[in-house]
Amino acid sequence: MLMTFNLTRFIWVVFLVVTIETLFSVPLLSGELALGVAGIGIVSLALAFLLAIVFLTWKWRHTWMNTLSSVARSLGNVSTSRWLLACFVAGVVLRVLWAWRYPSPRHSDQATYFQLAQSLLENHRFEVSGGGMAYWPPGYPFFLAACFFILGVHSWVPLLANLLLYGGTLVVIHRLTARIAGPTAGKISVALLVAWPTLVMSAALASKEMLILFLLSLTLLLFARAQEIASPARSGSLALLAGISLGCASLTQPSVLLFPSVLMVYIIVRKQSLLRGFADLVLLCMTLSLVILPWSLRNHRVFGVWVPISTNGGVVFYGANNPLATGAYTVQREQSLEGYDEVTRGKVGFRLGKEWIRDHPRQFLALALRKEILFLGDDAQGAFETLKRGLGIGGLQYVIWKGISNLYWLLLWTAVLLALAVHWRSLFSQDALPAAVMLGFLYLFAIHSVFESGSKYHQPVSGFLAVLASLAFVNSASAQQNSNV
Repeated sequence: MLMTFNLTRFIWVVFLVVTIETLFSVPLLSGELALGVAGIGIVSLALAFLLAIVFLTWKWRHTWMNTLSSVARSLGNVSTSRWLLACFVAGVVLRVLWAWRYPSPRHSDQATYFQLAQSLLENHRFEVSGGGMAYWPPGYPFFLAACFFILGVHSWVPLLANLLLYGGTLVVIHRLTARIAGPTAGKISVALLVAWPTLVMSAALASKEMLILFLLSLTLLLFARAQEIASPARSGSLALLAGISLGCASLTQPSVLLFPSVLMVYIIVRKQSLLRGFADLVLLCMTLSLVILPWSLRNHRVFGVWVPISTNGGVVFYGANNPLATGAYTVQREQSLEGYDEVTRGKVGFRLGKEWIRDHPRQFLALALRKEILFLGDDAQGAFETLKRGLGIGGLQYVIWKGISNLYWLLLWTAVLLALAVHWRSLFSQDALPAAVMLGFLYLFAIHSVFESGSKYHQPVSGFLAVLASLAFVNSASAQQNSNV
């Protein structure tokens, strides 16, 4: 029991540090953008803002908690099905209105994914001119191609697909939160997703983040449910479904291939039925491998070497770890990789990136910190993609929408800070599932401390953040009542 408590508490401490880093990073990046420079003055202002938020949250934590709990209690008598339907309808209206008001054209990755999906449907080929035959992960193009097969190739299909994913995510996040803190907290968590600005603004984009958001959340829910079922057969069935979900997520974003490590820590922290838990994890990993195996065999047939999913990993890794790297996506690198074929390009990229890290450890650590700030300090990717990058809208209109996005992001993390402060010694701090949700977020946070970073990379774990923020609406007495939900 002591080991379980300590490991869980360690996860909470790490997530508290990340929460504090976020509350520092948001004003830091906003100040840098507003003034166009970075310096000690901006750092000092960001630090003062952080201290003020921490002080106000801690000093009046019980007052804030009681106020939010009273809001949550008003939802207690609302039917769960009606609430989910209302949230779905409200979210759909907001997303459709945004897409109608700002009809952003497809560009960059979006245009490529759309083209790949269309090529799969019409030519039965996965290839982009100049982009290679396995450079892009195939998961989202296959998903989009399936939608095209049913609905036809239309520009509005990505919006409809994202609305369906949004509905599925609402159900999954509600059930995941309810398992931790009860159905009322589940209602709060889905409400947080309804008007989340960057999720609303990204609804019409042909991008993979909404698909990964749904699949990662579903994976954790299914595996957690598997651990709570007494029947080994039913537990194994759920683990198999979780493996299918994670396999699809891995084909969509290869960086989640190691997500079973999060589930392994969850099993250890849970400290119940370890043997069956690890058996379920093995089954999940086997299923995951079987899901990606056909694509790996296809790549071996095409290239003559084993490429599990995509060839872009080395290019991205080197782009994020070289003397010209900024932490975000950059076109220029110290050495060009264009002269190689796509498989060799990936291998050379990994080699050059590792060599730079080995020879420049201090620069690497400083760059990793900058990547963390980029990952945590902004949540306006939707505004950037639709307004500034898509439609060329800048000026005051863009600043307002970007400000609204980051204000919402800041309030969410303040709610997380409040939840951590109030529940530090409650039953939630000893529960394995909240720790697993934290680890789910920390997993991508750690990866993008090494690979290139930016606000879009935390979108797939937005659901986990909604779960944690909803705990700010649950008082300590409710923690005791809902500990076994």
